[in-house]
Amino acid sequence: MTEEQRQEILILLNAPITDTSQTDLSLGGILEELPKS
Repeated sequence: MTEEQRQEILILLNAPITDTSQTDLSLGGILEELPKS
């Protein structure tokens, strides 16, 4: 995981509660891009 991806995840985790559904979709997209361990 790159530093940029880590920062993006932190931003998503800090997103307002009202954006939960959008955050879940975005975070899911990031996790899908990460290599499966």
